[in-house]
Amino acid sequence: MNKKVVLIIDNVRSLYNVGAMFRVATGLGVEKIYLTGISPIPPRKEIHKTALGAENRIAWQYAEDIVELINNLKLNHYLIIALEQTSKSKPLGSLKTQENVALIVGHETDGVSKLALDQADLHLEIPMYHQTSSLNVATATAIALWHILSD
Repeated sequence: MNKKVVLIIDNVRSLYNVGAMFRVATGLGVEKIYLTGISPIPPRKEIHKTALGAENRIAWQYAEDIVELINNLKLNHYLIIALEQTSKSKPLGSLKTQENVALIVGHETDGVSKLALDQADLHLEIPMYHQTSSLNVATATAIALWHILSD
C-alpha cells in the first residue's frame, strides 16, 4: 500500500507561491492540501495563474487551528514533518519512511510557525551550498514532496 502525503501550507503570504504549491502537489500525487493562518485560499486569479487549474483538481481545506489539525493528523497515523532550518533539523535526504506524511511548509521569511514546529515529529531541511541560505518556499516544497513521495 502506498503512503498518503498531505501538505500543510502554514502562513504563506504569496498567492503565487500558494498556486505553485497547488500545482506541484497535484502533479506529484499529494492527497490533500491544508491552508492555515494568513495563507490565501482559492478562488483567486493570482493562485489560478500559477496553479493552472490544479486548485480545482486536488482536495483542500482551510484549517483555522493548526495545532488541532496536526493533532487530528497524528490520530490518523501521520508522521508530521516541518520543512525548516532549526537546531533539530536533519537533512531531507536522511528521511526513509513508509508512514503517511504531513509536510508543513511556512512563511516566506519567518518559516514554519513555532506552534507547528513544536508539534512536528521531525524537522527536515534541504542542505544549501555556496552561501545560499534558503530556497523559495514553492521550490523547496517541490523538492521535499518529490523526495517523500519517491521514497
